[in-house]
Amino acid sequence: MVEELRPGSFELVVHRIRMSERALNLKGGRLWELIQITPERWRCSQYPDVAHCWVVGIIGHQCLYLNEVEDGFNWGHFSSWGEVDSYGWEQDEVHDALNRLADALDS
Repeated sequence: MVEELRPGSFELVVHRIRMSERALNLKGGRLWELIQITPERWRCSQYPDVAHCWVVGIIGHQCLYLNEVEDGFNWGHFSSWGEVDSYGWEQDEVHDALNRLADALDS
C-alpha cells in the first residue's frame, strides 16, 4: 500500500523532485548534481502569512525552492542562509527550472 503524501510534507517535496528528475536533460542533470541539497524549510520574508518554503538547490545566492502558494518551483534570492528574500512566480517543476537555466548558461 502506498502511503498518502501530505501537502507540505518533506516526503511530498522529495517525491516531486524524484518524479521531475526523470525529465532532466543532460545539462540540467549535471547542474542538479552540483546544486541540490536535502530539502530544508526556510523562512519566506515576502509572504508574511506563509511560514516557510522548501529550498532544494543553491547556486551562489540564488535558491531553487518550492513555492507552495503558486504550487511550483522557482528561483529566489537569499542574503542569509535560511531565509528567501525575493521570489519568482513561475509554476515550474524542478526539471523545467534546471533545464532552462542550464541551457541559458550554455548559450
